[in-house]
Amino acid sequence: LSQRRTLIRKSSFIKSEVHAIEDKLKVYRQKKTAPHVDEKVITAWNGLILSALSKAARVWPSPELNKILRKNMDYILSQHQRFNGEMVRRSLHGIVAERAILDDYAFLIDALIELYQTTFDEKYLLKAYELQKIQDKLFYDTQAGNYNLSIETLEILQAYKSFEDQTRPTGQSMSYWNLLRLSYYFMDGNLKKKAHDLLESYPDGLKQVPHVFSSLLIALDFELANHKELVISGKKKECFKALHEISQSFY
Repeated sequence: LSQRRTLIRKSSFIKSEVHAIEDKLKVYRQKKTAPHVDEKVITAWNGLILSALSKAARVWPSPELNKILRKNMDYILSQHQRFNGEMVRRSLHGIVAERAILDDYAFLIDALIELYQTTFDEKYLLKAYELQKIQDKLFYDTQAGNYNLSIETLEILQAYKSFEDQTRPTGQSMSYWNLLRLSYYFMDGNLKKKAHDLLESYPDGLKQVPHVFSSLLIALDFELANHKELVISGKKKECFKALHEISQSFY
């Protein structure tokens, strides 16, 4: 018992000493120039995190998380979309800059679809369909059957097309995934054809090193699966409840 009390006293002394040292370090660090904080809001990156959190919200339902997701998405749509419907790439303290590139559209459209599947709020699905039309108008290469990265005049950007999924999906693979889902939601055969043409345009490496095209293969797995259409009829609130219960059963 005596040894235990001694250890407790020593432990308390050590903690107080550590706190004192931390306070001194804090005072010293405040005298130094703080590191730069990148506060840019990038459309594509917000799309990636919104998509991931929307999926998480379906597994672990949370009204608070749903509220955050809606607020974030509504901010991007209100601040990063111009009057002509086109998106901008980034903003800083409310000042927007640069026309959006393929990744911005593809990742945001994916986030809108995922958010719709979480909240069943049709405005997000309709917005995804609207942005897909704009993406196709701006970036679709009718001869190649795939998408250009940018519409800017720089030839290197127009010619550059990335197909390999690295640390994040490419705009091509995400567009394939978006086209497939939207074609089913809106029974749009034109989008389905574009999805198939996009798949056909992929390089031979898809067969040789398939693991490099992981995001595309996830979408392809969806396309090759046997689809079933479920119709739920009734009052809107009751239908939403049934849909939530059904979606929850998969996790």
